Amino acid sequence: MTTESGKKWEEVQKKAFTHWVNSQLAKRDESIDNLQDGFASGLKLIALIEVLSGKSITKYTKNPRLKAHKINNCFIALKFLQEECQVKNITIAAEDFVQGNQMNLLLGFCWLLLRNFQDRAAE
Repeated sequence: MTTESGKKWEEVQKKAFTHWVNSQLAKRDESIDNLQDGFASGLKLIALIEVLSGKSITKYTKNPRLKAHKINNCFIALKFLQEECQVKNITIAAEDFVQGNQMNLLLGFCWLLLRNFQDRAAE
C-alpha cells in the first residue's frame, strides 16, 4: 500500500469510526468533532463506554482542567473496560487519548469496542 492510499484509507477509517462513536454518543445527546481530540478529557470516552456497556462509571473528575485529571479519567475508563466489561487486548494508554497523536491506536481501539459491543451498539 502506498503512503497516499494509506492516508486515504486512514481518512475513511476516521470518518467511519467518528460516525459510529457519534451514533452511540447521540443516545446521551453528546458528540465528538473528531477522534484525534474527542476523547482528550476522558468525559466522552466515559460516556461512550457507559452507553456501550449499559453500566455506570461513578468516580471520575467531572470537570477536568488539569492534564492529570484528563489522563486519570481515561485511565478509569480503560480500567473499567478491562475489569467490568472483560474487554481484552486494549493496546492504547490513557495518555494516548489526551495527546491524540496516535491515530492508529485510536482507530484500533474503536474497532475493539465495535467488535466487543456490536450487539449492544446495534440497539
